[in-house]
Amino acid sequence: MIQIRDLAACLLVAICVANTTFAEKTLYFSTSQGDAFEFNLELEEPDLLVDGAAGSIRGVIVQNNRIIFSDQTSNSLRVKTVGADDVSTYAAGIDGDLYSYDGSIFVRDGNSLRRIEAVNGQISESEEIPFEHQHLHFQSGFIFGTDGYGSQGNVVRKYNLSNGSVSNLIVDGSYRISGLTGDPVSSKIFVGTEGENGERALISMNEDGSDQRVLLDRRTNGEFYGAEGAIYADGKIFWRNWPGIASFDLARGEMTIVVEVTTVHQIAYDAINERLYWGGSGPVIHYRSLHGANIDGTDLRLEAQVQNDSVEHIKKNPFSNHLYYNDPAKHEFYIIDLDSRERVLLSAAGGEPPYGHVIQNFEPLSPTSLLITAYTPRINSPYLYLADVQVPMNLEPVNNFSDYVGYEEFKFLDRSEVATIPSFVTYRRGFLRGYYPAESGEVEGQLFLGKDLLEIGGGGRTHIQIDDARGLIYWSDYDGIHRTTRQGLERETLVPEVYGTFALDYENGDIYFPSYDRDRREHLVSRYSPAANTVEAVFPVPAPVRHLSLAIDSDNDGTDDVVDLCPENPEKALTNACGCSIPDTDSDGDGTPDCNESCPADSLKVEAGACGCGVEEVDTNQNSIADCLITTEAYFYLQELRNSIRQLKHSSVLRGKKKKLQPQQEVRATARKSLSELNAILKSVDKKQLFNVSGKRLKELLKNFRVSTKAAIKGPNAGSRESKKQAIKAIRKLTKGMRKPGSQELKILPAF
Repeated sequence: MIQIRDLAACLLVAICVANTTFAEKTLYFSTSQGDAFEFNLELEEPDLLVDGAAGSIRGVIVQNNRIIFSDQTSNSLRVKTVGADDVSTYAAGIDGDLYSYDGSIFVRDGNSLRRIEAVNGQISESEEIPFEHQHLHFQSGFIFGTDGYGSQGNVVRKYNLSNGSVSNLIVDGSYRISGLTGDPVSSKIFVGTEGENGERALISMNEDGSDQRVLLDRRTNGEFYGAEGAIYADGKIFWRNWPGIASFDLARGEMTIVVEVTTVHQIAYDAINERLYWGGSGPVIHYRSLHGANIDGTDLRLEAQVQNDSVEHIKKNPFSNHLYYNDPAKHEFYIIDLDSRERVLLSAAGGEPPYGHVIQNFEPLSPTSLLITAYTPRINSPYLYLADVQVPMNLEPVNNFSDYVGYEEFKFLDRSEVATIPSFVTYRRGFLRGYYPAESGEVEGQLFLGKDLLEIGGGGRTHIQIDDARGLIYWSDYDGIHRTTRQGLERETLVPEVYGTFALDYENGDIYFPSYDRDRREHLVSRYSPAANTVEAVFPVPAPVRHLSLAIDSDNDGTDDVVDLCPENPEKALTNACGCSIPDTDSDGDGTPDCNESCPADSLKVEAGACGCGVEEVDTNQNSIADCLITTEAYFYLQELRNSIRQLKHSSVLRGKKKKLQPQQEVRATARKSLSELNAILKSVDKKQLFNVSGKRLKELLKNFRVSTKAAIKGPNAGSRESKKQAIKAIRKLTKGMRKPGSQELKILPAF
């Protein structure tokens, strides 16, 4: 059983984490208010990176040719006249879903309903109706509504506005209520339902709950996705469908897709102008926009919008000191330099065809590239992209990844290979699934092979973290935060009853997650420690956390430990050719670090070779001996000269023998060349360095060598037995007086 430590007195993180040693660990998180924060766990409070103003245009009603809508960003009700451009404040300090009945405006504010009247922007009358509800409809002096939220919203109740009495119409735990509306003329109530296995239906009944009938269900119409947010207008029921707004003609019994948009909040009907208005989206998703269209879907227009910064997904690039985030309101994608705090727009969706790319989820792949999921709202299809970080960001499609939903996160299993796309894990339709690149093919158009690792069950948004070093996968769902092996063989619940985002500390296995202290009514970030099996609050946050990530940088070099090959050396990160303790210096700029070459100051050589560093390996005479090896070269020519002299014949032997004359000329030419090369070497070097003898002895050896070899090659007795004998004897003595090749080698000195 997990123990909860009482940290009510803990106001500063420094107190909470006393006596604890941290590496450079930094949490990055976004809140429901659209803010982005950076929090170093050794400091006292988070640092604001992006001052957002999250929220959306949710409630919409039409009253007396005026459109009144709620703006969560400014926490106010706004109003504009139909056909006009100006927008003004109707009432400040309140927002929520709106309802108009009997000349009054009702606002769903939290778990209560308020009846208001506004004069000069101020609320002059406020009545609080204690009714915990999700979907509401006003009709015949009653409020019809669902009691509860999510899977618990399966009770339809009727509240009497005159005496406050409450009665139940539907109590059924097998499905939840997704929409509620009615027709006051026929005294009918219409209810949208959703079953546990995906069944969806539109039901009609009398105001007392009798005569329940199914008008439409998904089995008979595959385009029906549930009557979410239904309203009744002029013989038709309109609701939020996917994608867009749909209608059902009660007289004809026909369903029609009115307009294809992506996200719709509350729908309102303008009976005078026969138009629909809703908060949510147009051709590109925009949570802070008010749109309108005729009831047949024509004349789709943007009526009003609120522009503010907002942050949803936020992740640090582990390869560099940069932070990425997406703005779900403006559909923009940003990079922040964490050193300078400079923010740069990388990508924007835009509002014209083809409507650009709406980036949903992303993972840094290298210092300058991302693997992202994005989709084009016009075709409403998620795609997997490889993105080069530049301005504007360049997107190259990797694969039409139809089995992926962008709102569900994916994480890499292995970051060691950054040249191509590593395998990764995602969550889809109740399954944890691993994806692996095909063995062949380029990155662009590369197919991925999917394998179900674990059946999770349920639905909703899931967050995933991978500890590749230990082969563990962490994920969250409705039941808590869990852990399994890379093969999905085991499942272990670590933190129960915690749903949503979390961040894993790869160093010690700690898990950071959002929490709420009901006693103090305070939002927190808490930490689960597997070593002690405890949960403790770390620090308070100003609003519920939307997305959370953790960067660990032990040497504070801007590269996270998860990809840093030398996490304790701030001078080294992505390169590790020489080991973590030796710099990867390349003094000569030849592409090979000094630690891996013998000639760190010679850009033309990596290995010293026969000549050593700074001397080119040249073999001018192509005798397989480098020119720089003076001693070896001299030995070679002495041997060549000796062999040539041995083959010489005296002229008396060659008379009348033409066939032997030509080979003798070649032998004599070889001898002359060898002698010439030797004389050139002797003139170019200090003879004291080439010979072991010196003085008169050396002069005598050289004189005998020159006289005897010349006589053997050119003199009147050239080629005679006696001349050859004297020359070979002189060559032998000269060779014996030279230093030995190799250990006593005389070489050409380097240029540096």
